[in-house]
Amino acid sequence: MLLPYDFYDLYAVLVAIRATPSAPYNLDIAASLEELLTHSRESDWGENAVRQVLADIEGLDSTLYSWVSIQNKYTYFKIVKEPLAYSVLAAGFRELRLALEEGNTARAEDLADALHNIPLLFAEGADGIKSRIIREVSHYRKKWNASFLTDFVQ
Repeated sequence: MLLPYDFYDLYAVLVAIRATPSAPYNLDIAASLEELLTHSRESDWGENAVRQVLADIEGLDSTLYSWVSIQNKYTYFKIVKEPLAYSVLAAGFRELRLALEEGNTARAEDLADALHNIPLLFAEGADGIKSRIIREVSHYRKKWNASFLTDFVQ
């Protein structure tokens, strides 16, 4: 499972992808984070899981991703146990990977924009998460994929 700090890192990744949707490494990022989120409920990654995954990706922009090389030591943390966090974000990064595989950077940019606040909701244990997710992705659903995340939130 992941720590709230990892969810803050996911936010930073999505903001970076939104800013540079055509960056050549974005496909590797999306695929790697989809894999991490799909399997992270089954294992304890310890600290800095997202950073560990990103550190293995070649050619990351050293300005946008300067924080990846910093391996933080935390004195206080709790594990994000909410299954919805992992399911929704894994599905989000899967959709992002598919958009990038198609070379559809406009869709990738809109999707990163729709997703970027969702990791913060889970990191901070926000109230009404499902309705807030629906609001966050409503524009993306209207423009690109009406059924996006409907398996998890209606």
